[in-house]
Amino acid sequence: MPSMQFKHLRVCEILDFAALNHADTEVVSRLADGVVRHGYADIRRRARRAAHALTGLGLGRGDAVATLAWNHHRHLELYYAIPGFGGVIHTINPRVSPDQIAYMIDVAEDRALAFDSDFADLVKAVAARVARPLQLIELTAGPVTLPGALSYEALIEGASEDFDWVSGEETDRFGLCFTSGTTGEPKGVAYTHRSTVLHAMACCMAEAQAVSSRETILPVVPMFHANAWGLAHSAPMAGARLVLPGRQLDGASLLDLIKQERVTFLCGVPTVWQAILDTAEALGKSLEPLRRAGMGGSAPSEAMIERLEAGGADVFHAWGMTETNPSAGTGFLKAKHLVEPAAEQRKRKVGQGRPIFGLERRLVSEEGAPLPHDGAHAGRLQVRGNWVVDQYINAERTAVDSEGWFDTGDVATIDGDGYMQLVDRSKDLIKSGGEWISSIELENLALGVDGVAYAAALGKPDRKWGERPIMVVVRRPGHAVTEADILRAMSHKLMKWQVPDAVVFREGLPLTAVGKIDKKALRADLFA
Repeated sequence: MPSMQFKHLRVCEILDFAALNHADTEVVSRLADGVVRHGYADIRRRARRAAHALTGLGLGRGDAVATLAWNHHRHLELYYAIPGFGGVIHTINPRVSPDQIAYMIDVAEDRALAFDSDFADLVKAVAARVARPLQLIELTAGPVTLPGALSYEALIEGASEDFDWVSGEETDRFGLCFTSGTTGEPKGVAYTHRSTVLHAMACCMAEAQAVSSRETILPVVPMFHANAWGLAHSAPMAGARLVLPGRQLDGASLLDLIKQERVTFLCGVPTVWQAILDTAEALGKSLEPLRRAGMGGSAPSEAMIERLEAGGADVFHAWGMTETNPSAGTGFLKAKHLVEPAAEQRKRKVGQGRPIFGLERRLVSEEGAPLPHDGAHAGRLQVRGNWVVDQYINAERTAVDSEGWFDTGDVATIDGDGYMQLVDRSKDLIKSGGEWISSIELENLALGVDGVAYAAALGKPDRKWGERPIMVVVRRPGHAVTEADILRAMSHKLMKWQVPDAVVFREGLPLTAVGKIDKKALRADLFA
């Protein structure tokens, strides 16, 4: 019987496609010693040489190689070189402790570690803690700073680019990423070639991230965090121009890159956007030529969206997690919503958007019964699909139920159009007098007050009510907003019992390794 052809989906074919069809499209890297530029054809040549050199070190099919690196071309090359020789790339967040990094390396059974020079001290501390020796590769063109390490550029200089990517099954592991470990030891998620390619294809859809060859993309979201939200694969798949910022992620440096490299699309967490907006305001600069602002990790405020839109950027909020490869939905508006008032559109954009084809969502009660998608019923959020975790590495049981649903730990509502609104992380809900208060709602209201830069809502232990909400706030530079200003504004939108008891002002807030506000650290500081 006639049928269609079948071919296993493999990650390295993305780079092959980019090199053939977008050979001279730039990958721009800002390094410590200046800006360097490569075309996608150059990146493939270098990645093949790296794959050849790594196999010369005795690495082969199934071997895991860890990276501790910023966003730059060498890291991108390893994204393809490591799976190219049949290995598994294990991207590690350098902002976690040496003990946690050593734990992850041991669980992943990494055989080598490629690192940027400014992480040399961290690598030295990690190397003293791991169970077995690691081959160290320093991602530098000059002399190595860590004794015993090999220079990446010296390693690939003499290697042949005549290297054929290793073939295999689409269900082979491509990469590893660990969860942040905020509620225990980090858990490892193994991405397959199939899940990664399908995820990249989905991100290119107009209803997802709308990645295209017309964009110049600045991924501030790190390549060590959930594959830079898929951009390390979706950008070359679409032939988009990439601008990789290296380690300079302050507002002024990012604003300079936007201007100098004519960036049209930037992705980052709200704290990054806050820094860019505050810098632009302080310097009296515009955001041009930026056209699109993608954000995730935590919900933006309506005030932030309004400021970005005033600067000419179309804002979309993406939602996902390490366990979903990571993108699981984006907040693009439907045609019928474009006629709504701007304020109503912003309220919708604050939410977590609609699912991407290939992934399903549902809500269930505490007893596990499905709940309606009516925008009113709140329940535990579950997901399943082609790029959702099935089982954590080295776990004794699956991470899903008998029907394949993964419980995200979030509480949410979903309306009839598929738009999701997170009510809270289940661990962040505030229970006062037997009633639930959403910390996300409190934070969004506080962030809508002029002069508030950052806000975190916490449940303070209370003898009578169990918990009472308080706000921890950082003022925007040059603003003198008071506790009374904030509570007055919030009281107009909340029931009396929902209004926080107090506002605590801080110069800054602790952040997690992925740039989110660290409520665990705040609780320990305020309530210990």
